[in-house]
Order: sequence, then C-alpha cells, then structure tokens
Amino acid sequence: MQKISKKQATAMWDNLRDSFLNATTEIKRIIAAQAWEPLGYKSFAQAWREEMIDIPLAGEIRVHVVYQLLEESVPLQDIADMVGGVGPTIVESLARQKANGVPSDCAVVSEHIRRKPRPADTVHIKVGTTLLYEYRRVAHELGESVEDIFFEAGREKFAAIVTELSKKKSSKAS
Repeated sequence: MQKISKKQATAMWDNLRDSFLNATTEIKRIIAAQAWEPLGYKSFAQAWREEMIDIPLAGEIRVHVVYQLLEESVPLQDIADMVGGVGPTIVESLARQKANGVPSDCAVVSEHIRRKPRPADTVHIKVGTTLLYEYRRVAHELGESVEDIFFEAGREKFAAIVTELSKKKSSKAS
C-alpha cells in the first residue's frame, strides 16, 4: 500500500467519524419519515429485510433499528436474525429497556465479555516416581484415586491444625 500524507490520513479519520454520526442521523430520519412507505414496503421491518439484512451495525445504530422493529411488534428472535451484530440477548435487553420507557437515545447495548477460564485452584505435590507408583498401587487396592486420598488427608490435617490453633488462642486469651 502506498504511503499517504498526514492530510489524507486526517481526512480518512474525519470521514469515518462523519459516517458513524451520519448513519445514526439517517436511521433516525428514515424512521421519523417512515421512508419505507414510498419504496412500497409495508413496514420498516420489511424494508430492513430487503435492503439491509446483510449489514452488521455499530452499537449506537443498532438501538434505533431494534427499537423500531420492536415498535412494529416483530418477534424478538426475528429481530436477532435480521439485524447484523445483534443477538437474542441484546434484543431482549433492548426490549426490556424500551418496555421500561428508556428512549432509544439513552438505551445501553452491553455485551457480555467472556473472560479466559481459570484453572481450578490446585496444589501440586512432587513425590517422585517410586513413591507415586506406590501411592497409586495402594489407592488402586482401595478403589480410590491418589488425588482423592490426598484431598481427604489434607482436609483432615488442616482441620486438625485449625482446631489446635484455636485451642492455643483460647488458652492465651484466658
């Protein structure tokens, strides 16, 4: 790609900003003017299906589209299928906000951020190959796992330690 000037780069960023602002303004204008009717569509929903179904929308634009589709009593799942970038959870959230009287300009589109899974809290114990082999043999004879035996033994040992510490604290307080 060819290098561009600072002026060209600034113009690109300005155009992008203007496009986002203009898109929101245009959606509002289309809804206010019912601009689907002159095109022969019976509803905004029908026009959206025909004209825009394959276009993913930015969050601030989604709200106005979803609100209008809700106004036309389009089923929630149909809205999720029709509006790019909007799933059932977002549609349900916006429907709830609309039902509670939140205007479209104030509605919030929040998306769940999935965090990386955390491993279970784990204690690693190095026992050596020979000892581990012996532990596994014994555990097998008992029909248990080494992990379960260590877990139970650790729990019992810590319970005993906690009891002993409590007794020491009680005797010092007396």
